[in-house]
Amino acid sequence: MDASGENIEQRGGGGRGGRRPRPDRASAAPAQTEIQRRFQEYSKQYDDSNDRRERIVKRSRDITIGSKRLIFNLHRIYDRPREEIEQEMLIPTQRVREDIFGLRKELSGQGYWKYEWSFTPGLQEYIEAVTFYHYLMHGDIPTIEQLSAGLNSVDATLSEGQDVARFEISLKDYLLGVADMTGEAMRLAVNCVTKGDLETPKRVLALLQRLYASFNTLPNTKEIKDLDNKLEVMKQSLQKVESLCLKVVVRRAEFPGQDILAGMDDDPDTMAE
Repeated sequence: MDASGENIEQRGGGGRGGRRPRPDRASAAPAQTEIQRRFQEYSKQYDDSNDRRERIVKRSRDITIGSKRLIFNLHRIYDRPREEIEQEMLIPTQRVREDIFGLRKELSGQGYWKYEWSFTPGLQEYIEAVTFYHYLMHGDIPTIEQLSAGLNSVDATLSEGQDVARFEISLKDYLLGVADMTGEAMRLAVNCVTKGDLETPKRVLALLQRLYASFNTLPNTKEIKDLDNKLEVMKQSLQKVESLCLKVVVRRAEFPGQDILAGMDDDPDTMAE
């Protein structure tokens, strides 16, 4: 109350001590409904993105498994005629291509780089397998453009007029996949010696020396995760093949005209040490 005895609240008065006007509940309800609707949309987008990511991860795992099978089959049949190798690899290669096509469908219109870390392990394993296959067939390493063309070629039986995302192989994935392939090249050299093929290890040695020298000319390798570790493994593979070729040369000099494998360790894992 003021000096005149009149209650300030009864004036409806607006001073600092006055009662604040209550919000209109009718006007607030639509605003709350709009906010709720938007959050429901965001929640659905988030759930859809997580579900898609899970499907992409599964596709990547399938590609990894299929690519490992390709490598296993190549080690098993590498010494057969080229036509026979190509025929033998048709079905397993087609299965991996189907998984890659399914992955491309998942990425269509969804932001390719958004899901990169979800499928990059499978992509690197595929690059490793295809690079090893290409080397066995042609004696060299495919370029990043050749790999991209192979990834983005779609059989008519798979496409059926569908619009699928184009695979963009990053330099990171290409380098890491090729680096992994050098381990398979080392195993190839060891297997060849155990079967009496003493010329293929020389070609493998030349390949590894060229690759290791090329990788060491790259600037800022630390910016690519795991590349330094893979370079160390590549160096170890190179040293094993060098040791293997040196043993072959020494044995040939010590026992000319004889079976040089007779006195060498038959265990492929220790032969190159």
